[in-house]
Amino acid sequence: MVKAKTRAHSGPQGLSGASRRLFKRLCSEYRIDDGGGRETLRSGLRSLEQALQAEAIVAADGPMLTDRFGQRRAHPMLVIARDFRAQWLAALRQLHLAIGEPPKIGRPEGS
Repeated sequence: MVKAKTRAHSGPQGLSGASRRLFKRLCSEYRIDDGGGRETLRSGLRSLEQALQAEAIVAADGPMLTDRFGQRRAHPMLVIARDFRAQWLAALRQLHLAIGEPPKIGRPEGS
């Protein structure tokens, strides 16, 4: 029986180079070493890549399109981009990773 080669040092297959580098960095920084955590991160990064692809299409076509009846409509890729972004953020939340700056505690300034 031949063992499958593991490529832990290069990140998971099926992701772009940038996503593999981010995967390795996040696994190292947050010590994600369990299989479930790594798969959640891989899945989240795949969603991020798909969101970026959809956003690139919107950037090229513009946020509004004209349908066959001449009516202006929101680009359908906006919904796809939003949904994939939400999946990426959900993966980060599942892993308990910090997103952006922590919220300020206490009363708002000037009140």
